[in-house]
Amino acid sequence: MSERKASIMTIRFGIIGAGVIADVRMAPAIREAAGAELVAVHARNPEKARSFAARHGARRWYSEAQALLDDREVDAVYIATPPSQHAEETEAAAQAGKHVLCEKPMAIALEECDRMIAACRRADVRLGLCFMLRFHPVHRRMRDLVTEGFLGQPKMAEARLVFELPDKSPTAFRLQPALGGGGAVMDVGVHGVDILRFMLGRDVEAVSAFSDHDPSVFPSDDTTVMALCFDGDLPASVGVSFGVPFAERSNVELYGSAGSLFSVDTLGQESEGRFIAISAAGRREEAPPVYNQYVALVDEFVAAVREGREPVPGGADGRAAQAVALAAYESIHTGTVVSLR
Repeated sequence: MSERKASIMTIRFGIIGAGVIADVRMAPAIREAAGAELVAVHARNPEKARSFAARHGARRWYSEAQALLDDREVDAVYIATPPSQHAEETEAAAQAGKHVLCEKPMAIALEECDRMIAACRRADVRLGLCFMLRFHPVHRRMRDLVTEGFLGQPKMAEARLVFELPDKSPTAFRLQPALGGGGAVMDVGVHGVDILRFMLGRDVEAVSAFSDHDPSVFPSDDTTVMALCFDGDLPASVGVSFGVPFAERSNVELYGSAGSLFSVDTLGQESEGRFIAISAAGRREEAPPVYNQYVALVDEFVAAVREGREPVPGGADGRAAQAVALAAYESIHTGTVVSLR
């Protein structure tokens, strides 16, 4: 990293793609995070870009992404466009010397993930992924307990993300596989895969998946269960749906020989929550102190840029989740177990 970049105390962000998550979650998080500043915004619609910038205190707005990347006062970009654009925009950002914090899913193909990682490595810029659920206070505490051996020998793990997609308009990128890469598996299944990888400290070796969808609304999967085999033959599952209107549970469940851990409605955008721990010592509930998981994500990315190290989660984590999602689609279409070894 250049001395100029290493000496920057405040990391100045630009946002490429002024969508809902950028507006409601990430722009406020960048403004709140210590050592970060939002200075520029891009949206293809000039009025949308202008109003977004005004709403979040950004000094400049652009209707062309390259114009934002050419802005010398931007040190890093948060990319929040449809996944089909992530690879091209990440490569352009890296070429412009900008660090990249990319929304999930990382891309729509593994080859694109590899290109993104290689481009950032060549340019000596950092590449982070927006798996904010790693920073939920409940998930951090559960991961710590797993690391400390609370589970004993892990026996089984589950993650469920079940809800109703609020925007079902035909123009929504989540309903256009060419833009989003798929359906529920690609959009939220990667979150479930990543949170289990994070908590267990293991990688997925094999995938089998079963899916259903309402073709009148969803051109791709809206409800899928992925059966996963992690390192050490640990069985796990990730269940996802954005077609269930009355869902009440989006949880992580971890089972072991000495104890079990269950989160309660923590797989979502809010940072509040609690978990249940059961062992020979009895049953207890914990509600860790609340902090904003999106702010914590930005804090980690800023620290990585300052320290010249890879962010966690980074490009390798995005690629790993992508590989599982694509294997799930292969399994759905072929009816086979897909090996990732």
